[in-house]
Amino acid sequence: MTIQVLLFASLAEQIQVRRLKIELSDNATVEEALQELCNRWPKFCELQDELGLAVNHNYVSRSHVLNAGDELALIPPVSGG
Repeated sequence: MTIQVLLFASLAEQIQVRRLKIELSDNATVEEALQELCNRWPKFCELQDELGLAVNHNYVSRSHVLNAGDELALIPPVSGG
């Protein structure tokens, strides 16, 4: 199945991608999607533990099962005043 991944802020800057599509097996979890991104961009592995995760605009856990066409948003922590 194919899902769309959205990357924001410093994460998008470090990976140099804001939007991409990835292929996963049916019934893959968010955790499996994150592992696929680590395989493609080893630098991503350093950043993934602090991300907020949302599927189709709803926050989810790493165990959330994805469906074809889902949109996975990876949201890095935000700081500032």
